[in-house]
Amino acid sequence: MPLSYALSAAAIAAPFLLSLTYQLCTTSGFVGTYPSRYNSSSETATANSEKPLQQQQHRQCKLYLAESSIPNAGMGVYTAVDVHKGVSIGNIDPIIPITDAKAKTNWTIGEFHWNSDDFEGIWYESDRSLSALIPGFGALVNCHFGLNNFHHKHQPMYDSAGLHRSKDPGAGAFTYWHGVDNVAKRDIMAGEELFISYGESYFTGKKRKEKMGPIPNATDFEEADQIVAKAHQQLNIEETADDSKETKEAAWKNIVASEATSDRVRMVLPKHYDELEEAHRVGTARHSLGRDSIKTQGWLNENGICLDTVYVKKSTLPQAGRGAFAKEHIPRGSVIVPVPVMPVN
Repeated sequence: MPLSYALSAAAIAAPFLLSLTYQLCTTSGFVGTYPSRYNSSSETATANSEKPLQQQQHRQCKLYLAESSIPNAGMGVYTAVDVHKGVSIGNIDPIIPITDAKAKTNWTIGEFHWNSDDFEGIWYESDRSLSALIPGFGALVNCHFGLNNFHHKHQPMYDSAGLHRSKDPGAGAFTYWHGVDNVAKRDIMAGEELFISYGESYFTGKKRKEKMGPIPNATDFEEADQIVAKAHQQLNIEETADDSKETKEAAWKNIVASEATSDRVRMVLPKHYDELEEAHRVGTARHSLGRDSIKTQGWLNENGICLDTVYVKKSTLPQAGRGAFAKEHIPRGSVIVPVPVMPVN
């Protein structure tokens, strides 16, 4: 995933427009629903400004950017609250249509575009090869085929933010496609990293296979779970003449050798018998990431940067399209929001 940098500024009182507009920074894609605290009294705002900076930064934060639970995967996005199936997560993202992205083999952005066929109406932008760049969640969130927990809603909105193509100089200076919602596919626990499917074909290219090696897919995790369930029953129920740990370890090795159909399946199976109980309880996908893959609030506060600080609506600047607005008071010198950096060559 791309590197990211953090925007900081002088104190900003919600909901004033941030200095970075949606037109100039289309990566400002980390927003939730409008909170009720917009109507807080001046006394509350004064009290908030007197609190320690770190305490303010993490107050009621729902989304964090922190090191991914997938080894060597860079940064990832975590939810700090439980999210129910069907509920929207984070911001409604913009889409930037890109023609011939696949032909630009040395173009870094080509690593992060999505199939335009997945988003209704985008295909009308060009009769040539067309891709959809979603520079918010689409560029920050990692993929884990055994734990993918949300997806993009495939019905984006299209509007010019009130600008007329023949009268307004700002028309066409920002993408008209926006409103890509991010929806939970299942109930998500607080502390889980958010994952979205890149599609299996993303990992099958020659360069990615050489760089990343084999990547287990959803079918591999399903097969691994079946092997674990079968072994758990056999090794814990069957009576054997020698019930030693060494005997069960050898039996587990034999099961892996005889049952696993590929290296990808073997990658996610427990390496030793004494891991079998936990893998059976939480599933091989979760077990493969380790016990601490679901983070505590304390870990997120210490290691993460809050993403839940701004929301998007029509800019107060003429001709500027949509802008990013502060959800609450942001103290001078504090982080506004981290955004992905995508080198373009």
